[in-house]
Amino acid sequence: MNVIAINIGNTSINTGYFTNNNTIFFNQKNDNYNFDFLQNLKIDLIKITSVVPNLNNDIIKNISNFTNVFPTFIKREEVPIDTSYYDTSNLGIDRLVSAFFSFSLFEKKHSVAIFDLGTAISISVVNSYANFLGGAILPGVEIGLKSLNLNTALLPDVNIDDIKNQKIIGNNTKSCIVSGAIFGTISIIEGMSKRIEKELGQKCKFVLTGGFSKNIFPILENENFIYKPNLILEGINELANMSKN
Repeated sequence: MNVIAINIGNTSINTGYFTNNNTIFFNQKNDNYNFDFLQNLKIDLIKITSVVPNLNNDIIKNISNFTNVFPTFIKREEVPIDTSYYDTSNLGIDRLVSAFFSFSLFEKKHSVAIFDLGTAISISVVNSYANFLGGAILPGVEIGLKSLNLNTALLPDVNIDDIKNQKIIGNNTKSCIVSGAIFGTISIIEGMSKRIEKELGQKCKFVLTGGFSKNIFPILENENFIYKPNLILEGINELANMSKN
């Protein structure tokens, strides 16, 4: 089956095209999107998750310009994971789909914590009984950097991707900011992962995803982490295929 999986996030719109033989990923800013790339693709199903409801109708209209396949949005009740331990009134569907797919990655036998380094850093925990327990949310790296720039006149703009071989002890203002962003985030991940295991009373598997994760994973010293940059899209595809069986 040929599936288009779309995740509408706060900053970007990520799309995955899943076929039997190939997978292609597309990434667009959510204030400048165009689904013209769909017009030459063979598509059986389009499934969407969204945390930006005011974009949904416009995106459906845009998609309809390039394909006759009508997209549908994944609902909470479609995700086979128990949420009875959590108040779901403000739970983003992206966290739930990511939690479901991460749990599936480890044969549905292990407690799993997902660290999503996006606009916000969200941590989601599923125990070994497939209960979504919740987690933690804190400001993302980009938000932190923008806040520094807005509120401190002398600190420069920093592009994290421009600076390589970063040391913990920066030798100029830019490298100090990058050190704080990279190693501060790593310290959050390492510290929270230990506290999660302590609170659960058992060892966990860990998944790292989100836009900033590519900067973090290569220097993260924890063998229990796996890196899944397209976790949410893979989860959407899994649910799409389950719905057809």
